[in-house]
Amino acid sequence: MSEIEKMRRYIEKSKVPRTPRYDASINEIIAIASEMSPMEAANFAFVYGRAKGYRAGKAEGGEDGMTLEEEKNRYPNLWRVAQELARCKYPEKVFNALTALLSEEPEILREEAEV
Repeated sequence: MSEIEKMRRYIEKSKVPRTPRYDASINEIIAIASEMSPMEAANFAFVYGRAKGYRAGKAEGGEDGMTLEEEKNRYPNLWRVAQELARCKYPEKVFNALTALLSEEPEILREEAEV
């Protein structure tokens, strides 16, 4: 099996969804191909792709790797509180009250499965 075949299988097995937003644009491909030697272009394309993948991961999964939907499912009560805070006229007052409450009763943040 050639290196290219191995790379194609790796991509296929990864089952990474195609997201045009994070694909290289034709202008980017032309710039890489016209301004660099073939070796530089190949290396640069991998490094650039890794950077785009890293940013895509952060955008889709946040810092801890969880998607917004996963966070909502994991902490449904906290999500409901956040929604209510968004509707408040003075959310900082509510937030301060919640902070005081949580400092005294941290078990309130338990996951639903634990309750």
